Amino acid sequence: MKRRHLLGACAGVTSLLGGCVSRVQVPTEDDPARRRSNPVNRGDLVRPQDDSLRRVSDLPLVSLKRAPAPPEGEPQPAESPSNGGELTVTDEYWRNRTHVTAYSIDGVEVEVYPDQPVGDSDVGKLYVALMEYPRQQVIAEGTSERFQRSQRRQSITVDFDLSTAPRNERLQYVVFLLPGDADIDSVDPGRTEFVMETDPFVVYSGEERIRRAPTGEEPGESTGSRYSRTPIEGAYLLRIGGRTAGRDWDLNLLVFKSAHEESWRRSRGRARHEYVTVELVNGAANELATLLYEEAGSNGANGENARVEFAVDVVQSLPYAPDSVTAGFDDYTKFILETLVDGGNDCEDTAILLASVLEASAFNKDAVLIQPPGHMAVGVWGPELEGYKYHHEGRTYTYIETTNPGWSIGDAPEAYQGERAEIHQV
Repeated sequence: MKRRHLLGACAGVTSLLGGCVSRVQVPTEDDPARRRSNPVNRGDLVRPQDDSLRRVSDLPLVSLKRAPAPPEGEPQPAESPSNGGELTVTDEYWRNRTHVTAYSIDGVEVEVYPDQPVGDSDVGKLYVALMEYPRQQVIAEGTSERFQRSQRRQSITVDFDLSTAPRNERLQYVVFLLPGDADIDSVDPGRTEFVMETDPFVVYSGEERIRRAPTGEEPGESTGSRYSRTPIEGAYLLRIGGRTAGRDWDLNLLVFKSAHEESWRRSRGRARHEYVTVELVNGAANELATLLYEEAGSNGANGENARVEFAVDVVQSLPYAPDSVTAGFDDYTKFILETLVDGGNDCEDTAILLASVLEASAFNKDAVLIQPPGHMAVGVWGPELEGYKYHHEGRTYTYIETTNPGWSIGDAPEAYQGERAEIHQV
């Protein structure tokens, strides 16, 4: 399948097929292409920051992290029953891990396991923030007493008083593990561990209890041969499986629900290459790239090109809606957490994801989006790379297909070979 050609990419605008456009238009209210209700600018969702409160940007929040394999059996989604206004966490995944076990209007209870997660201090403490959902203004915060982490499993409670918390608005608790000698104001982010966040909840007017507050649009459970998604408290547990250089691998991720909702609430009126810029500046590109770079090394892909091939294989293993690499794309472009979690991706979604990862500091590659008629792929610069290539602004970029497994770096579908293409620098 390897074919080595040089194709001069057209610098001007070419006629594109398959309904593709060079700039995304925000779908109208009655447009069936609209995937989410009310896709508005994030600035419309954030209240003016109260200067007396901690800023969300000051907290070492993460969008996703590696998830160790479940301790036993397969994870199953579980309802968290309510008992007298207290919500409990019963997901199988969280068993035998440090996690929130219950939360209410009065506080948060966390079960802490010895030396889990791993830290650099034998003494720890918990910091808990109450925030507007998703990841908006900090409303209240609390810190536990110091505790010995090497002791047996123990339950730690951080008290809250939500009597003055906003009513009828979605809220969430987020939990961090800190070294016992540090506080949230001065701790090095590298010494903290983002334990988890809760699902959104509401305190209704006239009530002294909390109730769950899902949007009704959260993705449910999905199971496939290469990809599975299980909603658990505060996160989506993803399993992505594939094969690189003759070696099978499984990647387990936690994508936190509030970060995912932040993504789909962003405005859509931007050029596609600008999605990559947003992810590199404000999104999850650097977190995901670092995780994939390290995971590649753990699976024997130690050279730079081998790590890129691993990242390509991960992206190709994600659910892809069309059953053909020649299918076009629609007017709803996804940010990368949506692509990871939602499924039903098309070529532009997976291309934006891979370009974001390769441009991030962990990989530090020069990537472009390649747009032949009716399609989108990625190009990566590297003189040593072989395969189908495009010229752009004095550099030669090797074609990468992102849609389905089996396409190596440099492999290009025959339908696009010899076709003119737009090249978008990211």
